[in-house]
Amino acid sequence: MTPHELLEILQKHARWLKQKPGGARANLSFETLEGFTLAKVNLAQAKMTGANLSKCDLTGAVLTEVDLFAGNLSNANLTGADLTNADLRGCDLTGAIMKGAIMRGVDLRGGALFGTKRKTEGAVRQSDLSGADMDEVVLARANVTGANMTGVSMVGADCNGAKMDGVNLSGANLDGANFQGVDMKGATLTNASLDGAKMQSCNLTGADITGARIQGAHMDGANMTGVDMESAFGTQKTTLNHLSALPKGSKPLEKSIQQRLEDHFLWLQTNGSKGSRCNLQGEDLSNVDLGGINLSGANLSGTNLKNANLAGAELLMTDMSNAMLVGINLTGAIMDGTNLRQSDLTDAILTDASISDVELKTPQGQPSGRSWASNLSGARMIGAILIRTKLEGCNLSGADLSGADLTETILRRANIDNVKFDGAKMDKVIRH
Repeated sequence: MTPHELLEILQKHARWLKQKPGGARANLSFETLEGFTLAKVNLAQAKMTGANLSKCDLTGAVLTEVDLFAGNLSNANLTGADLTNADLRGCDLTGAIMKGAIMRGVDLRGGALFGTKRKTEGAVRQSDLSGADMDEVVLARANVTGANMTGVSMVGADCNGAKMDGVNLSGANLDGANFQGVDMKGATLTNASLDGAKMQSCNLTGADITGARIQGAHMDGANMTGVDMESAFGTQKTTLNHLSALPKGSKPLEKSIQQRLEDHFLWLQTNGSKGSRCNLQGEDLSNVDLGGINLSGANLSGTNLKNANLAGAELLMTDMSNAMLVGINLTGAIMDGTNLRQSDLTDAILTDASISDVELKTPQGQPSGRSWASNLSGARMIGAILIRTKLEGCNLSGADLSGADLTETILRRANIDNVKFDGAKMDKVIRH
């Protein structure tokens, strides 16, 4: 197909989309468009079954509800493209760039071509996304059942509500990705990185996590039936080894403390049937790097964490009362229900952290109708940075927030009796 022929098809398709006379739905099925520049093109609802779009520039293209069944998009650039509800069954997306692409509701199951002269006619093939760059991609409610996604990068991807059973994510970088409520039964996650991944209520029944890096992954409520958690512990120990190779100016942790951290991780992942709750009461952990770690329910009362890094950490219902937290980095930390009573958070960084109340559930996992407030009563937070920090339902009575930056901080239902806000920055604070 020549560029002029393609241009004519696109012009008629544009008229068809606007329901204007002379319009015609684009039919590019089995056409070869390899290497074409189609940035920002609108091919919504086009017929492109078996089309060859390898190495095409589709940056920002509109491909909503497009039929790309068994198409070839290998090494194509789909950065920022909108593929909402597209049919990508049996599609070849190996090496494709899909940063920030919207793939909400796409169908990436296997597919087979019939009635053509292709050598692969009748052969069902799985969608192949191996090695694709999918950072920040939106795969919410997509069907990726059985797809080959080995070695993909999906940092910060949103897969909320997607169906991903049997998917192969071996060696994938899934750091910070959202898999909440995702069906991943039988998935292969060998040697994958899941640092900070949100996997609450995820169905991981029978998944293979051998060698996976799961330090910092949020797996509360996940179904781990048939999962060999210990198969990931070899990597877990390696992950924790960074604690003995801390940034300049810090000191290595004692082996006994590292062991307590590992035991706590096992305790969390097995719902208390193995390992033990971490008790670091009164320990000196100043300057340590614990970024992304999960210490939910741990005892850190009176612990010295001055200038420590706990960015992205999960600290649900953790006891941090009377702790030394001066200069600590808690950016993006999840601290709902945490006890910080009388702690010293002077100059602490709490940007985008959540220190709200947490809903209590029954032993059967059902809502109890009760909540547990985070406690910052009497805390010293002079000069702390609380930009966009969530403090909903938090007890701040008697806290000192003099000189703190509370820009866009959420204070709905918070108890602010006798709180000192002298010189604090209160721009766009949300109170109602």
